[in-house]
Amino acid sequence: TSATVQTVDFAGKTSGNVTYNATSNGSWQMTGSHTTSGTLTLTKGTLDTNGQTASWSTLSSSNANVRTLTLGASSITVDGSWTTTTTTNLTFNSNTSTITFSSSGIFSGGGLTFNNVSLTGATPEIAGANTFANLTRTGTASKTNTFELSSNQTITGTLTINGNSTVNRILVMSVTLGSARTLTAA
Repeated sequence: TSATVQTVDFAGKTSGNVTYNATSNGSWQMTGSHTTSGTLTLTKGTLDTNGQTASWSTLSSSNANVRTLTLGASSITVDGSWTTTTTTNLTFNSNTSTITFSSSGIFSGGGLTFNNVSLTGATPEIAGANTFANLTRTGTASKTNTFELSSNQTITGTLTINGNSTVNRILVMSVTLGSARTLTAA
């Protein structure tokens, strides 16, 4: 509940679920890396990852509370899902961050603007009409890799789609059969 920024350092320990939920203008700044085998939830308040390295199973911040997520120059790996579907009252600062989405789950960006995002799972889906500075899709050693889109995506820099080999390619597809999707890239 403090209006003063509180520093958070997990001291190299792996945590379970972590929820940031300030009752009045609370603010947190990470001062060390953070690994969780559970869900990191930003319900209300301000979370600044402060350029730290993080590995989360799931990121969830999908509500109408006033909240701010600042990633700075952080390198973040998510191996479950990224859920910012409801972005009402969310201030999102991607800055120069890099997000590696290593899951075959759903990256629900909520129409936000991201810096560098890399998708490395077998069948990831991007939901929401998002904007990326650079978007990379790298396949695994499988013939069934897909890159699924529920909306059109805008890439202001470079779009890279790499299969694992000439045999293990990536099928780029719409989540809704018969609905075209557009990838607009610089």
